[in-house]
Amino acid sequence: MKLLFVILLSITATTCKTEPIASVEYWTASRGYYKHIRINAQEITISNTPEDQNPIRSDMNASDWEKVTNLLPRSIVERLQELEPPSTESHTDGALSARFVVNTDSGRYETMDFDHGNPPETIQEIVTLIQELVPSD
Repeated sequence: MKLLFVILLSITATTCKTEPIASVEYWTASRGYYKHIRINAQEITISNTPEDQNPIRSDMNASDWEKVTNLLPRSIVERLQELEPPSTESHTDGALSARFVVNTDSGRYETMDFDHGNPPETIQEIVTLIQELVPSD
């Protein structure tokens, strides 16, 4: 019985660790400004308004997508909503408000709003990579 429990526990743990990431999103906004970036294994999509009917699209290469997914182990994805923003300048229009989202087959995981340019330390590297993958304004 103990052996069966151990086997089931290992299968469950392995399944949880390897659930594929379908896409990641990073958006920034303030009064009069909006930018939404969505990245998946095939493409990068950039919308400059919430209702953008013609977003900018570019191909995503496999090595960059691998970098994105490698920076997001399950332990981080599941804790995104718990990450505290290191600053709150966006609450008083002192900075753009930003949010980071990870979409998987089992759900959507997202951070609280944080100041663009000052993400929680846990996701600093992935946010920087996303900004490097997207052409600047």
